[in-house]
Amino acid sequence: MKIAPVLLPSLITIALKPTEVGLNHHKSDHIFTGPSMMKLYHIGFVVFFIMMLFFPKIPISFLSFLPEKSSLGLGIFGLFLWLILVYKNCFHISVFPSGVKILCCFAIYTFLISIASMKISSIAYASQLLIYCFLGGLLLCNYMQRIMDFGQLSTLSTILITFGLIYSIGVVISVWTGPIYPHQVLWYHRNCPGFNVTRGTGFSEGPNMAGAILSVFSALLLFGLKQKWSIVVKVVVIVGLALTVSRAAIIGLIIGIFVIWLIDFFRYLLAGKFKLKSLIKLLCIPFFIGCLYFLSSYVLSPDSTIKSVAECFGIGGDGFSKRLTSNRSEFWQQGIESLNDCHFLTKLFGSGFHGSSTTTSYGTWLTSHNFYISLFGDFGLFGMVIFVIVFYKYFCVIFKRLIIIEGYGYERGTFVAIISLLAINMTETYFYSPVLISILIFLFAIQKAALKFHSYNKS
Repeated sequence: MKIAPVLLPSLITIALKPTEVGLNHHKSDHIFTGPSMMKLYHIGFVVFFIMMLFFPKIPISFLSFLPEKSSLGLGIFGLFLWLILVYKNCFHISVFPSGVKILCCFAIYTFLISIASMKISSIAYASQLLIYCFLGGLLLCNYMQRIMDFGQLSTLSTILITFGLIYSIGVVISVWTGPIYPHQVLWYHRNCPGFNVTRGTGFSEGPNMAGAILSVFSALLLFGLKQKWSIVVKVVVIVGLALTVSRAAIIGLIIGIFVIWLIDFFRYLLAGKFKLKSLIKLLCIPFFIGCLYFLSSYVLSPDSTIKSVAECFGIGGDGFSKRLTSNRSEFWQQGIESLNDCHFLTKLFGSGFHGSSTTTSYGTWLTSHNFYISLFGDFGLFGMVIFVIVFYKYFCVIFKRLIIIEGYGYERGTFVAIISLLAINMTETYFYSPVLISILIFLFAIQKAALKFHSYNKS
């Protein structure tokens, strides 16, 4: 299906619409771009995200040092195209989140450890991460700075809503047609009690990756993006997320929503206020899940459709805990056991990208299915500490804002999305993915730029 190439002209048209210049122009002392350059930034962003999210991956099985099913995403070419468009103005930046800076330090560390491992495959993956962190960080942070400086938040919202809508439609379509790019998908069926499910994969390499991406779009739509027609897109995106049947993505989003509602509840209490609406919102999630679990486990008959669907998502029935984690706990245990067998220096510094992984008969990497266990195995205690600091710096700022002043829409949306991604990586190694590491950088850039924008407006 030649869907992805058709997206480019329509989204570039959105980026080229007349822009509202000057919302914060008079307060900024670091603007180096005019309206025409702002359009180039929009075009570059659209091209990068289309090539990263919607274009197929290139098989690179001819590289003997990589597993047979290895592939290369075209997002890296989108980054270089974006750089070519704006290279004259991309180095003037004052909004560079500390999380992105530390993430770049982490990328350097992974590159050095991978070189020390003397494994070509590790060096290749580390080089890719280095490019995405430095070049992606530079361009995305620059882009968000200029979005705020030139009052382009409405244009960005339109672009992101369009991305979310198209990506979700791709997932919905793939439930009936199968994967849009079959060559890059291995598993997209799930055996549920009484029936089999074809899971939505859309443009992605698998339903779990599609679910992770849609969980981010869902968080931004529910809390950050405000457009007249966004309610329709919210429904489509959430339906798309459900059709991936990705337990990790759905539960990750639920955890993110629950955490921000919990913060809201405590903020009201600290302010000496009690809002019944806040308490009801907080309790509705565990109440709904508890009811579904109770019905599935003790009330509904074995041939009930609701019971089958609930068990398909891992809620209730026999073997509840195993289905909820998709038997990931067995992989986690194996990963922990392999860590215990490692040399002391390996526990400290790691063994390079995928140093703790093996290859399967399918030609893919066999990991612990837990990013944090794999991170410890690949980059040791030092690598783990650096990566934890990335989020420590972010949460130190965002928790304070959410508790004291509730936070603005985009800040709340990015918070829920990041909590969701942290939860999803309990069952996958998606922070190794260029797609999700780019999305993480973008979320950091949104939060930092929004913070600076609102501080300008108060001054």
